[in-house]
Amino acid sequence: MTEKTSRPSRITRARRRFLRGSAAAASLIASLFAAASALAADLPPSDTAVQTAAAPIALKPQVTIDSDLVHLGDLFHGDVAKADIPIARAPAPGQQIELQAQWLWSVARAYGVAWQPRSTLETVTLTRESYLLDAARLEDLLLDGLGQRGMDPSRLAVQLDNPRFSQHLPTSVAGRLELGQINQDPRSGRFTADLRAPTEDGRLLRVAVSGRLMEMMEVPVLSRRMAPGEVIAARDISWTSMQADRVAANVVTDAADLLGTSPRRGLRAGQAIRISEVGDPILVGKNQMVLLRVQTAAMQLTAQGRALEEGARGETIRVINTKSNTVVTGTVTDAGLVMVTPLNATIGN
Repeated sequence: MTEKTSRPSRITRARRRFLRGSAAAASLIASLFAAASALAADLPPSDTAVQTAAAPIALKPQVTIDSDLVHLGDLFHGDVAKADIPIARAPAPGQQIELQAQWLWSVARAYGVAWQPRSTLETVTLTRESYLLDAARLEDLLLDGLGQRGMDPSRLAVQLDNPRFSQHLPTSVAGRLELGQINQDPRSGRFTADLRAPTEDGRLLRVAVSGRLMEMMEVPVLSRRMAPGEVIAARDISWTSMQADRVAANVVTDAADLLGTSPRRGLRAGQAIRISEVGDPILVGKNQMVLLRVQTAAMQLTAQGRALEEGARGETIRVINTKSNTVVTGTVTDAGLVMVTPLNATIGN
């Protein structure tokens, strides 16, 4: 019996060919990587690679400066060799500009900065710091300047022609602005003036303003609403500043003239008070029941009455005797008390 030698199947032969091919490919790839690594080790590093490894250069997307000039180091992070070189004029104080990728790349190439944009969307937003001179600061500076010239700032107020005045100035002038020339019409109070300050580059900065200068005076007013019959005390009085030419002759200007008085009608807080609006406190109200009294050296008579008028201390009012229905006149001497003279009327039964 003849023994048959088994032959590998077609599938087995294909598998062996694949394995032999894979091993060869893997060996080739490994040798290529090894050769590339050895070649890279033998080559000297480029200048760009050295600079990037030592101090990578990056763009500053947001920059705030306080100078008339933009310097190279303002735009890039890293070790920039010529960082102090001025490359452009800065925007005006308080203004902002956007530097585009193309311009930034041209600057980098011109000054040997190892940077290039990754896309056209890379930009730098550059903002210039400023000192904001607004209307409130301007008024204070004007009053300070007038005070240095012998005027009393507490008695003056400034009304600018432009109440929304606002101007951005270099930060170097902060605290250095002073009143220069001022021209004023004494009748109308109108003025023109300028503020001056030296800048860092030796120039003289000027800010022109115009408006009206007003004399002010302090006037006593009530600190709370008060009703008739209430007595005004020191705690009820505060002060307000008014234009002197708007304070009428009949307005109370001395707080002493208000103390101990009473409003003749309801008065609101914070408003100027006319002389006629206050007086001695009302001691007897209209239709109030009062005590009538007649007094002489020899006798004293009293009766009940009803006041036909209101009255303060010392005022003469009419009162009706509630028992006899007789109308008499008398002088208010205290709260609810009216003195009747014997010759004026009889208050007996």
